[in-house]
Amino acid sequence: MIRTILIGAGGTGSLLARPLQHYLIALTKGDYELVIIDGDHVERKNLARQMFHPDDILANKAERLGASLLGDPITIPHFLDETLAEDTLRDHDRVILAVDNFDVRSLVDAIAIRRSDFTVINPGNEQWTATCQIHVRRDGSNVTPRISYMHDEFDTPMQVVPTDGPDCAVRTLTGEEQTIAANMMAASMALNAMVQVTEFDANKKDMVFHETHFDLVKGIAGGPDWREGGDGTWA
Repeated sequence: MIRTILIGAGGTGSLLARPLQHYLIALTKGDYELVIIDGDHVERKNLARQMFHPDDILANKAERLGASLLGDPITIPHFLDETLAEDTLRDHDRVILAVDNFDVRSLVDAIAIRRSDFTVINPGNEQWTATCQIHVRRDGSNVTPRISYMHDEFDTPMQVVPTDGPDCAVRTLTGEEQTIAANMMAASMALNAMVQVTEFDANKKDMVFHETHFDLVKGIAGGPDWREGGDGTWA
């Protein structure tokens, strides 16, 4: 069974959930578990770029997104904290970080190295750009770098967290609004990352990429060669 944890049901998460579920159904012939975690509620401003209906306003995002999917995905209507992370994120899980919150990313990054077999997929986007990282850990060793590897922003978050608690759709310090096009690209990258991880586990071939990015304005994609430099542990 493939157990996938989608953390964040906002811009990227809500666009990703349905194609992700269809992929899991086709891949596993129904032998999968999908868990959606988000403590945020639907606001009217979300309707322009998130997969919610006006009737969903004020309802919890994880619960409303789960209700729109096939079957009965597990929904957890809470923000991820250390206790919830330790209780929920298990060996062999695939975790998708559809959040704009470096505190959550750092928390999951730290949990990952305490697991023997674990996958973290970390999509993100700003106004017109999108990125995606993959951290694959197998048999207690890092196959690819951690998502914090060579990313100083994990220590100096660029997000403005509201005073009323974490938010999976916060603005960056630049004040730029996210766009549905960039959210869709981030979601597509995350789904492609799931496919790459499946291929890696099935064929034991090298991972094709650890980090990639896309600029919608310039129409370019690329990423660093993670095999260059370092000591091979990517800690």
